[in-house]
Amino acid sequence: MTRATRRRAAFISAGLLFSAATAHAVDGVIEINQTSALVTGFPVPIAAPGSYRLTGNLTPPVGVSAINVIAPNVQIDLNGFSIMGGGGVNIPGIAGGPPGLVVHGGQITGFSGAGIVLGPASQLFRMHITTNGGAGVDAAVRCLIEDSEIVSNGGPGIIGDGCKIENNIIQGNVAVGILSVVGNNVIVHNRIVGTNGQGINIAASTLVSENTISTNVKAGVICSQSCTVRGNVIESNGLEGADVGPGSNVTGNSISFNATIGLDISTMSGFSNNTMHLNGGPEVFPAAHPTRLFDNICDGAVCP
Repeated sequence: MTRATRRRAAFISAGLLFSAATAHAVDGVIEINQTSALVTGFPVPIAAPGSYRLTGNLTPPVGVSAINVIAPNVQIDLNGFSIMGGGGVNIPGIAGGPPGLVVHGGQITGFSGAGIVLGPASQLFRMHITTNGGAGVDAAVRCLIEDSEIVSNGGPGIIGDGCKIENNIIQGNVAVGILSVVGNNVIVHNRIVGTNGQGINIAASTLVSENTISTNVKAGVICSQSCTVRGNVIESNGLEGADVGPGSNVTGNSISFNATIGLDISTMSGFSNNTMHLNGGPEVFPAAHPTRLFDNICDGAVCP
């Protein structure tokens, strides 16, 4: 065989390997499945922007991530399939990092680290992220997380700053349901329950609105400063219902059956139209609050 012939054969072989690893659907989306992943190796590297779709479940070897995203502006449609892992130390299911990652439509379960790590300006929706050893979703900044179930993970349900977190079930996670170190979030229409710790712990400048926050082992809501806590049901938590720092506004909440104080609020914050009922400690602390606004009800009567 001549050198030219050998070179042509090598090109043909490489082309066949590449095609097997990255099959393109008719719509131009790159398909990923267990067969193609065994060709590329786990974690499956995504090194170019574009759209990717699972066509089967992914089960990487013990102690290895399923997918490693190293390009910006990647969309991954799990297409109803599952990514299942196990073993190792702090191994995420999907390891993101670059900005603009969008993941939707499937399940990530059983990894020793976070279910998924997101870079800046990423989106996650219609996902089931369960029984991972670390956080369910470890996001960066400016994320969107919606319409997902984030359940029974070994760390916080969601970690993120500057994020919109909407219409999720965040249940049975460890330490805290939603954790924000910097703040600037919008947290709306979620069910945050059964956390082995706090329901929500946020630093500052966050809207917490129309959530159900209940049966968490510690406080329902903690905000260090400058939060709007509005229209939530905060009940049956293991410590105070809400602990809110200065510069905040607390309005229209139902706060009941918490083990200690109903509403622990800074004297430099205001509150109105809340109902506090049968909490284990004072309904409002401090009792002689200088910025009490109007129409707060404590155990069926106007709060003193």
